[in-house]
Parts: sequence; structure tokens; C-alpha cells
Amino acid sequence: MLQVSEPTGSGFHPFVKTDRFLCAFATSAPTYPTERVSTVKRHVETDEVFVLLRGEANVLTVDDGGTQEECALKLGTAYTVTKNTWHALGLSVDALVVIVEGADTGTANTQTQILHKPYVWKRRLSEC
Repeated sequence: MLQVSEPTGSGFHPFVKTDRFLCAFATSAPTYPTERVSTVKRHVETDEVFVLLRGEANVLTVDDGGTQEECALKLGTAYTVTKNTWHALGLSVDALVVIVEGADTGTANTQTQILHKPYVWKRRLSEC
């Protein structure tokens, strides 16, 4: 059987959930800041995959020493943030990203950290 899903609204919108994984559309919303990011999160039990379908998107990763690295996503390429990696996703207002993560990813196994200084997206970096 074929199920067809299209993105609706802004933010995070799951469209497939199994006992093992979840797929969602992400579009511009306060959850995915367009100008700067003040918090990062990490999932302690699962990786998270991002695929840019439209617009511009960047992923910020922060190591335990505080070193920050920004990556500009390339259209149609899968980027995996491995478990326990501090990260944030920033989207342009016209961006559309597919997110794939563990089905049980949630507040119980996700940590959030406030950055000492908000990170301003540089955008238009060379792709990762």
C-alpha cells in the first residue's frame, strides 16, 4: 500500500511512525531559528538524520569542549547527527527538511543546553 504525505504548516510534522523510527517534515518555525540559535540539544539513545528538500538549512554541532561547527546542508544529501552530539537545526523561511529519528526520541532521552552566547548563523558556507 502507498501512503502519500505532504508538509502542512510550520514546525515539526511527523508523517510516518513505526515501532523503530519516525519521519517528519520540518519547516521554518521558532523551533528552527532563521537568524540565531540560543540552545542546542542531544539525543542520548539515537542518531538523527536530516535531508534538505528545499531552501537552505544549516546544522550547528557543539562538542563537549564548546567548539562549534556549522554545516550548510546540500539539497538531497543525508546528514546524520550521531547520538550524544549537541546540535541545532536552522532553516530559511522557505526550507523543507525531512527528519528521521528513533521512534522513541523525546524529552525523556533528549538533553537541552543553553549556549553561553547565542550563535548567529553564517549561512552560505561551503557545504560539508
